[in-house]
Amino acid sequence: MRFTSTFATLALFIVSAMAAVAPMHTIERYQGEVTGRHIITLKEGVSRADVLGLAKGTKSEITAEFDIINGFSGHFDEETLNKLRAHPDVALVAEDGIMHTMTTQTNAPWGLSRLSSSSRLSGSDSSLTFSYTYDASAGSCADVYIVDTGINTSHTTFGGRARWGATFGNYASADGNGHGTHCAGTAVGSQYGVAKGANVYAVKVLSDAGSGAISDIVNGLNWVLNNVRSTGRPSVVSMSLGGGATSTLDSAVATLTNAGIHVAVAAGNSNTDAGSTSPARAPSAVTVGASTFADARASFSNYGSVVDVFAPGQNVISSWIGSTTATNSISGTSMATPHIAGLIAYLICLQGNVSPSAMETKIKNLSLKGVLSGIRNIGNRQLPRSQCLGLFLCISYIVISCILGTLINSKVKMRFTNTFTRLTLCIVTCVASVAPMHTVERYQGEVTGRHIITLKQGVSRANVLALAKGTNSQIYTELDIINGFSGHFDEETLDKLRGHPDVTLVAEDGIMHTMDSLYQVIQTDAPWGIARLSSKTRLTGNPADLNFTYIYDSSAGGCADIYIVDTGIYTGHNDFGGRARWGPVFGSYPNADGSGHGTHCAGTAGGTRYGVAKLATIYAVKVLSDAGSGAITDIVSGLNWVLSNARSTGRPSVVSMSLGGGATTALDNAVATLTSAGIHVAVAAGNSNIDAGSTSPARAPSAVTVGASTFTDARASFSNYGSVVDVFAPGQDITSSWIGTTTATNSISGTSMATPHIAGLIAYLICLQGNISPSAMETKIKNLSLKGVLSGLHDMSHVSINSFVLISALWASPITSAAPNLRTIERFRGETTGRHIITLKEGASISDVLHSVSAEGARSAHDFTEHGIINGFSGSFDDESLAQLRSHPDVASVAEDGIMHAMSLVTQTNAPWGIARLSSNGPVSGSASSLTFTYTYDSSAGGCADVYVVDTGVYTGHSDFGGRARNGPSFASNSTADGNGHGTHIAATAVGTQFGVAKLANVYGVKVLSDAGSGSVANIVNGLNWVLTNSRSTGRPSVVLMALGGGASTALDNAVATLTAAGVHVVVVAGNSNIDAGSTSPARAPSAITVGGITITDQRMSTSNYGSVVDLFAPGANIISAWIGSQTSINSLSGTSMAAAHVAGLVAYCACLDGNLSPAAMEAKLKNLAIKGRITGIRKPTYSSYVIFCTNQAQKHLAP
Repeated sequence: MRFTSTFATLALFIVSAMAAVAPMHTIERYQGEVTGRHIITLKEGVSRADVLGLAKGTKSEITAEFDIINGFSGHFDEETLNKLRAHPDVALVAEDGIMHTMTTQTNAPWGLSRLSSSSRLSGSDSSLTFSYTYDASAGSCADVYIVDTGINTSHTTFGGRARWGATFGNYASADGNGHGTHCAGTAVGSQYGVAKGANVYAVKVLSDAGSGAISDIVNGLNWVLNNVRSTGRPSVVSMSLGGGATSTLDSAVATLTNAGIHVAVAAGNSNTDAGSTSPARAPSAVTVGASTFADARASFSNYGSVVDVFAPGQNVISSWIGSTTATNSISGTSMATPHIAGLIAYLICLQGNVSPSAMETKIKNLSLKGVLSGIRNIGNRQLPRSQCLGLFLCISYIVISCILGTLINSKVKMRFTNTFTRLTLCIVTCVASVAPMHTVERYQGEVTGRHIITLKQGVSRANVLALAKGTNSQIYTELDIINGFSGHFDEETLDKLRGHPDVTLVAEDGIMHTMDSLYQVIQTDAPWGIARLSSKTRLTGNPADLNFTYIYDSSAGGCADIYIVDTGIYTGHNDFGGRARWGPVFGSYPNADGSGHGTHCAGTAGGTRYGVAKLATIYAVKVLSDAGSGAITDIVSGLNWVLSNARSTGRPSVVSMSLGGGATTALDNAVATLTSAGIHVAVAAGNSNIDAGSTSPARAPSAVTVGASTFTDARASFSNYGSVVDVFAPGQDITSSWIGTTTATNSISGTSMATPHIAGLIAYLICLQGNISPSAMETKIKNLSLKGVLSGLHDMSHVSINSFVLISALWASPITSAAPNLRTIERFRGETTGRHIITLKEGASISDVLHSVSAEGARSAHDFTEHGIINGFSGSFDDESLAQLRSHPDVASVAEDGIMHAMSLVTQTNAPWGIARLSSNGPVSGSASSLTFTYTYDSSAGGCADVYVVDTGVYTGHSDFGGRARNGPSFASNSTADGNGHGTHIAATAVGTQFGVAKLANVYGVKVLSDAGSGSVANIVNGLNWVLTNSRSTGRPSVVLMALGGGASTALDNAVATLTAAGVHVVVVAGNSNIDAGSTSPARAPSAITVGGITITDQRMSTSNYGSVVDLFAPGANIISAWIGSQTSINSLSGTSMAAAHVAGLVAYCACLDGNLSPAAMEAKLKNLAIKGRITGIRKPTYSSYVIFCTNQAQKHLAP
């Protein structure tokens, strides 16, 4: 396609985007993939029935009718098509073509990207921002067998293509290690994998500790052989395992390759010659070494003449166990191997299957030569550059290395000869000569005590097995793949087997291991907070990392109970290991943590990974709403239950309260009752940077009041201080468990985060050294603390921090306010409920007090509650009753009931950068990959409007939609589900609760694109036709979001015009080809709002289209939003698709904030609100001065 532009010095003149209509007898050709159908547009007012009659009785087929453009589409034979082209009522005849979503895989790990790049990559190997280009065949004709620790088959990256094959070794049929899942994701995962369409089988032969017997591995390969024969599909085995040399395993590999099954194996991670290990030395396997991001041999990777190729193997991100979206980054030749296994599957489906030896040659021929550094003993080699595979793919830039010279293995006498010429590499491998059959092949590693017996080809096993009958021997398994068996044999039977003429090999059965050399799990994966508790000195590193060391006694709080009095706990989180349970709820809230705050605190106190007391039992006592606030009466009721439950269990108990507000004697008294009963209480100092002595429960004398410290041992700037603060503990940037999935985490700050460190510490100390009184425990903690190391204190004379448990303590005596006048109502400084809390004197009867005043009738009120813990009650009282209670001799205090809030600094400061940019007058600072930005918006939040996402569908069950998403019809398949993720992502950017602009708008998924992200113009027009009808029926302000595009299509442009003429707003993408958007549809549609993309630095994205048809630019690079797979899945994508979604949400937002306008007036409004002259990288002259960037969302409402 050719674009011609004529530029003057300061202006660009472009022909109108609406092309002049071609003669009716000319077919409008689509510049792209076509469907074979045609779209017929009739003149306005013409009856379709008359024209449709031309197709009756012919070989034509009508596929759709369109009110929106007064037309239809179908397959037409040549005669009928000519009649339609000549018909006087026909306005346009156009080819029906395929349009695509406007994203590619730009979220690939570096390993995949290196496969499709001819040069070294730049960036960070820990990011998922690389591009991977591949053919759509994507290995879909092939099966990959992961012979490993199993696979988490439900992981979303497998998209239903993973299945469980078989398990060998008496292990559970699940991946309890993660290694197999990681390898499978690299081979075939939809995000992390090479062959994204291949099926994958889990063949578990290794334990969850990553080791397994040779006999089990051979048995697994035996199953693969039989299964491949039954399916008849091209098959690849990936074995990221290895150990000492074993001819048994090498022979099994040879049997597979002789049967046409491709085998890729790991070279190993010992930085040695791989020729002495199996299965690396197996001649017919493709043996894979590991390369780094810098195109160097990984320092751990084995080398030698048996290594055929090197592939990415260091810091490789892929799927993991624990949840359906879990990931991990690990290193090893284990990670390199599945890159090649996936590549083989990919090549098979792209170019046809060949023999394993021919495939090995093909991979070597396609690889880049001479670019890998760090090769051991490699001579001069200048080999041909690789070639491209197919139209789109340059995928096989795998770096080859082989050792010069000759290697002789003394045990198995294998000889490898490598002959190099200047321009070619030839590898000759000789099949190993078999050692004498009467000698047992010793395994260089841990052995099982069993032996593996291999028989000659064609020999019946039954005759040889008979030797073991009636002896003390035990057959473990029979192995068809090597015509043999394994078992425990007594000495006499073993000697008979070694001397039997039909036996070719007797070998020790040994243990093999996974090949992930750099992944060792100890508690060196702790967050900084608990690590500081076991360090005498300040930590170094990044507080956001989870790589700190926490050393603790194995008692780990196992004798104690911790009560989290908060927003509840997600008890199903993996970090609690079944130790979390639900107590009661006080306040008519749902029996779940919808906030995350309580779960986070619980994880810090008692989580397996994130917590101090890793074996403590944890109770959820919900007294705060999901918004993080609750009434004092409910909090006191919760503490009342704790008192009763702790008495019934008899176990040492600790209360953690990360909440607070104005001073309230009722709450302080409740704390005193708990500690008098021997229950330890830790409370938050608060986050207002003031003296905590005027707040409750911080001022409660018997509680341990906790302030927050930072990673640099400074008082956190937000932390309250003063004489009531007993200790300081880590409270800034604390990573812990979160809600949403069983492995979710979050990093938040506040004295809320410091408090559970101390609650967990108390439980830990109780079980380590015995339980003591709360006051003695407070003294112990202060005595254990480090002194004089905390900076940033206000008027503190004696500061201490624990020598092995990071704590900073104020030694000044607590100061308690004087008791209030009992005839005076204690006023709550903050939001009140309208109720009052009445505390009686000790020994007074609640019934007697209520009976003596007119408040007796309050007992039946729905909000009346008795509180045994303070010997009192609360409720709504009229003036007369309240006056009587205030003057009653048995009443000790009367206090307003107020609202308290969670003490974390969490607001909508967990926004992605894109929506944050909408409410900011200038660029936002930070990392685009974080969810730490602030987005300020009006509470109307688009609640009056509907957004129609015309795309791949929407995953309506995602939690970010909060029940506001629904599916319209599908025009692309029988299913309305989003199997791609693109539609879900942009829907959440438009309207999501966390990720979206218009957080209360409804959203409709209108599926017009396949799960591969493409669809015909006819289907798209049909979807818009439905939108027109539905929006008319609802009568609500409506916005169409079309994040798709392709060649110019007048039919689609006309459909857009019909929608906007009906008052429906239409937002479309500019496209991602870095060209003038005026030649594409629907970008060129005059009445649509066409959106280009910018980066976090306010720069036009390098891929974003431009030109006079582009109306606005909005955030489009590295946008985090909802994804498919689970209710909490997220993904980060880039493209003008993401930019358009921001503007669609903005249109809905503005319609509900200031009233709906016509589409033209709305476009003008957005342009007027836009920030001008900020974007860099604009192709000039292209834009009007006011069409640069519109995302300030009505600054008077949204700008901070």
